[in-house]
Amino acid sequence: MAFSKYLTFAKKAYIVRYVRVEARMEVEFRDKTLALVETDQAAQTRLPFAVINSLRQKLVVIRAAPDDRTLRNWKSLHYEKMEGEERSIRLNDQYRLIFTITGEKETTKMTVLSIWNHD
Repeated sequence: MAFSKYLTFAKKAYIVRYVRVEARMEVEFRDKTLALVETDQAAQTRLPFAVINSLRQKLVVIRAAPDDRTLRNWKSLHYEKMEGEERSIRLNDQYRLIFTITGEKETTKMTVLSIWNHD
């Protein structure tokens, strides 16, 4: 369900669209140290600064996705299915985010397992 609202500012008309989002993916961390990436204590993870920033950006995208099909269709994430139920997304040329996805349409949950340095 989508609806529009028109705003007028400085003699220009702007269209602002509000879209209702049905389902979002929940993210949880298996490792408590890795969960610090989203806080001010991210340095305790001992990951490079670029990897921390990339991971934060990817988590925003993941939380907005309703299910893993959205992640798979987004080519810039380099989504890959690994052994068993594990999946991965590329953070940069050297690091990948390893995770599992459980649940159905309305209750999709992603569990972050690790950051893999495949150098």
